[in-house]
Amino acid sequence: EKGDLQKEPPGGIFVEPADHGLGRSRGGLTSKIHLAVEQGQKPLSIVITAGQRGDSPQFEPVLEAIRVPRLGLGRPRR
Repeated sequence: EKGDLQKEPPGGIFVEPADHGLGRSRGGLTSKIHLAVEQGQKPLSIVITAGQRGDSPQFEPVLEAIRVPRLGLGRPRR
């Protein structure tokens, strides 16, 4: 019967850790690439998240990942 179709993966529900960039949907595994770019379209930061994660909550992590190169000696500034 069609009502007997398995709805969970074998062995129970497997939850991907939050820091992994893979999400699960009806279509399979998904991911999103969130970018901050300069006017010349050069990437300034890249954050990869699971596909089901919302776009708006990623705004802050994308901005925090931007590093400004320092001229001369020293480490990059935020």
